[in-house]
Amino acid sequence: MILHGLLLHVRFRPAASVKAGARLALCVFGLAAGAAGAAADEDLTHWVNPLIGTDTSYELSRGNTFPAITRPWGMTSWAPQTGTYENALFYEYKAGTFTGIRTTHQASVWMGGYGEFSFMAITGDPGFLPQQRASPFAHAEERARPESYSVDLPRYGLRLEVTPTSRAAIIRVQSTLSDTVTFVVDPHPPGTEIQLLPQDRLLLAMTQSQMGSAAANFRSFLAAQFDRAPVDFGTWTDSTSLPGSAHGTGNHSGAWVRFADVRARPLVIRVGTSFMGADFALRSIEQELGSAGFQEIADEGRQEWNRLLGRARITGGSQERRVVYYTALYRSLLFPRNWHEIDDKGAIVHFSPYDGLVHSGPMVADFGLWDAFRSHVPLYFLLYPDRGATVLQGLVNCYLEGGWFPKWLNPGYSWGMPGTQAEILFADGWAKGVRDFDVDAAYEGLLRNATEPGEGGRGRLGLDAYERLGYVPGDLIEGSVSRTLEFAYGDYALGTMARDLGHDQDADRFLARAASWRHVFDASTGFVRGRNSDGSWMALDPYEWGGAFVEGNAWQYTWSVLHDVPGLAAAMGGRSALAARLDSFLQAPSTVRPGSYGRMIHEMREFEQFGIGQYNHGNQPCHHVPYLYNYTDSSWKTAPLVRAIGDDLYQPTPAGYPGDEDTGSLGSWFVFTALGFYPIQPGSLTYALGAPRFPRAQLTFENGNVLIVEAVGIEVPGAVYVQSVRFDGQRLEMPFIGHDRLTGGGTLRFDMGTEPDSNLFSGDKDLGKKRSP
Repeated sequence: MILHGLLLHVRFRPAASVKAGARLALCVFGLAAGAAGAAADEDLTHWVNPLIGTDTSYELSRGNTFPAITRPWGMTSWAPQTGTYENALFYEYKAGTFTGIRTTHQASVWMGGYGEFSFMAITGDPGFLPQQRASPFAHAEERARPESYSVDLPRYGLRLEVTPTSRAAIIRVQSTLSDTVTFVVDPHPPGTEIQLLPQDRLLLAMTQSQMGSAAANFRSFLAAQFDRAPVDFGTWTDSTSLPGSAHGTGNHSGAWVRFADVRARPLVIRVGTSFMGADFALRSIEQELGSAGFQEIADEGRQEWNRLLGRARITGGSQERRVVYYTALYRSLLFPRNWHEIDDKGAIVHFSPYDGLVHSGPMVADFGLWDAFRSHVPLYFLLYPDRGATVLQGLVNCYLEGGWFPKWLNPGYSWGMPGTQAEILFADGWAKGVRDFDVDAAYEGLLRNATEPGEGGRGRLGLDAYERLGYVPGDLIEGSVSRTLEFAYGDYALGTMARDLGHDQDADRFLARAASWRHVFDASTGFVRGRNSDGSWMALDPYEWGGAFVEGNAWQYTWSVLHDVPGLAAAMGGRSALAARLDSFLQAPSTVRPGSYGRMIHEMREFEQFGIGQYNHGNQPCHHVPYLYNYTDSSWKTAPLVRAIGDDLYQPTPAGYPGDEDTGSLGSWFVFTALGFYPIQPGSLTYALGAPRFPRAQLTFENGNVLIVEAVGIEVPGAVYVQSVRFDGQRLEMPFIGHDRLTGGGTLRFDMGTEPDSNLFSGDKDLGKKRSP
């Protein structure tokens, strides 16, 4: 018995004997205790609505989110569940029944979850499977906040609540009708084991469930400590109950534990989770919960969220926009989650999903690099650089333990989007001074990405042909143009980092390869398009998805030359031509031709519903496009455009997002845009200017400096146009600003008005530089 064997190595101590002061500080690896906290009279979590994005479906995403109740980057999230195990959309806002509180590590419905457990409180004997134990519920009787969740269950006359730490939580059950309550523990199949130790008021559980991306010996463990002795208990396998049984194992085994006097005194369960073993799950209870009560843990969670939300505090604006903003920032602080734990000596250790061994140091999981490199992780490098360093070292450990940098960590190697974006993340962090990681190991792994062909969740598919021909050929490899563009950007990022590290020969090689985008740009049409291995062009319909393009078409991917926008502009005929093409892009019909997909996929439906011309905000390759006007003589168009996108496509409702939120990618776009600038070229120090959404924002950086962003006149109706931009009183002559200037602190002031100014930036006529200032 796996659980019993582990328990022999643990001396169980009731929580009452553990001092609250013994809990480990949760700021280890990423949460700086010195961060500017929220003012005592304002709770910023009040503006966070975890239910935004939950009224959604596979066919038409309006977020595809779940209400993540957790600590920032918590190893385990806790969430309400309305469905069963099979449906990755396990919380659907339109559902009418509630089936449990769920531990979850799911980052995307398209990737699925792993190592999860569900908990439900019931009365009577209705059965233990989700569809048997379900209770009706109403949203008026649920309360979702980042640090806690509660729901009323009218079928049973119960209220079920949870408040978590990073690896543990307190579950509380209150009863208004029955003195006796049964608590159901449901490890998700397949491969489960559960053990009750009623004399110790303890339950241990394990599941092997995963999506095939972790080592074969992956296990997820749980320990639950009850505040009173049970009056009855049993285990169950599928729908067969075994009263009095203290141990169950099989494809799907769970347990039920019955308690008395719950109407007089709420039932309290302390739960710990681990990927290391039952002893670590118990240690999480001791370290992170101790003897603290439900409200104390909830208050600690609220304070922790306030510290991080307070790094980018906004003032003014409507209540609806404040909810959208702080919810977007909250979504940006969920992934990648910490995947490491604390051993009995206080050291940081982790089970590796790559080689199945235990290693020291941090590990991160549950995000896709393709989704995160554009604005999500750059937000960390600006506001949370300590966290950024943890992410980078966690990725280094992925490489050291698995031999490759991952593309999608779920929690190990998973199929990902085209390209290898680790190069961009490391170059971006390095350029912005985030260097607390093993740079030698990182560079070694990045070289492998760029020089050794890969497939699936590892490396670059089509790299041999890319090196030989200068592009990925469409007659041999699907998504060829998307891959060529991603490879070229990765080469640029690696080349700039190699130059800075003194690897000049590598730098020359990769910076030369970064020009490969030109081999798939057809000057006669003005679009990127597929090429065959013999050099001939493939047929082009710019409205057709698939074929040479991944989740998009030629209209949308033509702009994916983030590392050489001046070169792209020149290829199109210059600054004015680039502006005209952007105008055409935004004015084109929102036509979709499914092409090689053969059917309408959800990204297409979302584009049809939310598209602005051919601009597809629901998918990441378009996110930077509104800011490309800054490279033209029409830079004044950026501010009203991004304002319209943010106001129209982001709503404070359960159907509030224009596509998959994708672990923080939509949220971080909105945060940057609302602050008035955007990381147009990750890997460089450049931010493109837009215009703030709020009259005032205060950014408090980890170096102690403070940046004030003002939008004077923004509350005047129709004042969506920038009249001037000043930094510490000095007018900016170009629509860009540097990272070091922002983090040095000062005042960035935008004067807003109701009329456009085509001569807004007097010094933006120079297109000769590869990098903007």
